[in-house]
Amino acid sequence: MNKKILLIFYGILFANFCFGQTVFNTEKNDETNIYRNALTIYCNSLDTGKIKTVYVEPNCLFTDNLPRTIDGIEIQYPEPNELKKLIKKNGGYLTLVRIIPLKVNNDNFFVAIIPFYTTYKKNNFNLGNGGGLSIHYKFDTNLGGLTYTKHKFSGI
Repeated sequence: MNKKILLIFYGILFANFCFGQTVFNTEKNDETNIYRNALTIYCNSLDTGKIKTVYVEPNCLFTDNLPRTIDGIEIQYPEPNELKKLIKKNGGYLTLVRIIPLKVNNDNFFVAIIPFYTTYKKNNFNLGNGGGLSIHYKFDTNLGGLTYTKHKFSGI
């Protein structure tokens, strides 16, 4: 009898670890933050042999809570004056990532990440958009929150 109960307990525990869904939010400063999750998915898609730093456009609503490193990639949030210097230092351009806040389309929730080819000329930043990444979530009524469903790259 005890072996059966123990076996059932371990089966339930194993199923939760293997198939458990993370419920994401927009407020916490941890791994459950939806913007952190989106930025992590973006960073994991990069060639870490070539890219050591990701420059993210600051947004006072949510980038203050994002990490300074993700899986060995340094994350910087340069203000405009610093961005000008970085562009000059990097040969006249760099990739600046913009995180679009959580959007809702019917029952589809998503965060978009757009990497812009960024230059600075004649006192203006010029942003070239070649596509981006959409990270999709759904509302799970059983868990009471948003869970990751998929991500998709799109481009021109």
